[in-house]
Amino acid sequence: MKVKKHSLFGLILVLVMLAMNVANAATYGPVTPSLISRDGPANDGNDSAADLNVNNYFGVNTWSEIARIEIPEDDTASTGFFDDPLSIGDLVRNDEGELISGRWSLDASVWQGFASVMLVLNDGNVGNIFWTAWLLTPGSTFGHWMTQVPDSTFRGLSHITAYVRPDAAVVPVPAAVWLFGSGLAGLLGAARRKSAATQA
Repeated sequence: MKVKKHSLFGLILVLVMLAMNVANAATYGPVTPSLISRDGPANDGNDSAADLNVNNYFGVNTWSEIARIEIPEDDTASTGFFDDPLSIGDLVRNDEGELISGRWSLDASVWQGFASVMLVLNDGNVGNIFWTAWLLTPGSTFGHWMTQVPDSTFRGLSHITAYVRPDAAVVPVPAAVWLFGSGLAGLLGAARRKSAATQA
């Protein structure tokens, strides 16, 4: 009987964890390859660097926009869009002509000056606009995006934006070595004085 109680408890625990994971899942995407995602605030229809920084997206408050591709409402024919250093292509449209998936690419030079890159997908539905931010896998320069929502339907893309954060400050090795060396010398000096005091 204990085995059944433990099995039932384990099953309930797994179901609760799955439900929590679904509740925390991004509502608009995915973007691949990415590490993590986060939805935009419910009361804010458009993404901006200010939104990301005030809400400390992915533990960072120094995001800045480097590219934004706006999708014209009347454009149903283009095969790709470009805003240096970001481009999207291989576009797939729904029956209404809205963009619902495609390929993204980012110039590799972006990774030379920035520690993190985020892509934000923003839908264009009137009255119920929302967006999701996707933190890209470091070094990735291309991938795919999709505008699927939890009920498995697709929503048209209004725009896709690339944000970056600068490299974290790095302590130069020579300064770290000098600091470590002076601390070690201080400890050795203190130990020497202590041993001289105990011998006297």
